[in-house]
Order: sequence, then C-alpha cells, then structure tokens
Amino acid sequence: MNLRHRVLRSSATVGVVAVLILTLAAPAQATQVFRVRPNTGPPGTGVHIRGSGLSVPPNACSLAPFGLEFKDSAGMLTEWGTILVLGGAFRVHETIPADAATGLGKVILLFAYHVRGFGCGIETVAQRGFSVTAS
Repeated sequence: MNLRHRVLRSSATVGVVAVLILTLAAPAQATQVFRVRPNTGPPGTGVHIRGSGLSVPPNACSLAPFGLEFKDSAGMLTEWGTILVLGGAFRVHETIPADAATGLGKVILLFAYHVRGFGCGIETVAQRGFSVTAS
C-alpha cells in the first residue's frame, strides 16, 4: 500500500502510539539533515538514507506521516513507502529501481499533513539527487 493511500486509510487512527511518536519527535527548531549515500550508481544500487532533525507536527495525517520516493530522470516514480521517525531521526536502506532511467534522479522525503475540511495533503520535506549511470 503506498503512502498516499495509506495516509487516507490511517488518518482516522488515534491512540497511545501517536502520543509516543509526538513525544519522541525532535523539536521543530532542530536543524534538518537528509543524506543519501552513495549518490551515484547503476540501477539496482543499494542506498543508505538517513535523516535527522525531523518533528511530527500536530497536523500529521497518520501515525507514520513520513515517506520516501524515488523519481528517475524520465519522471518515473517509485514509492518506497512510509518510514518510522523516532527521536526525530531515521535510517533506511533502499534499492534504486532496476528499470530506472539513466541521468539525474531524486530521492524524495515526504510528509503527509491534515488540511482542515479537505483531508490530507503531501508535502516534499527534502530531496537529494541520485545520478543513475549505465550498468
């Protein structure tokens, strides 16, 4: 289930976990860091993605409001899914899609937020370039 569908489905979910996540989140004024290593390679390359300085505002649409995507140079979007942010930070390992177009792509960090009276919206929090090379 992708982030856009999951956000809509889980936006009504409330409970102790939400309080726990909000309590563990970093303060809003923290410096945000978003890293992707390596930042170049052929399709199928494994990448380590880490972020810190993130906070979960009260208008979050779900219990896991952050997600990751990869968009290649041809505009093909791969949704990697939601990520759990604890203490304002996360670390994940993803794989550049095997059919990614060569050229400069983007690793994108998303946030799902509640828009009063309209449901949920998706906002890009940060993005980093990844240069897809020929195999």
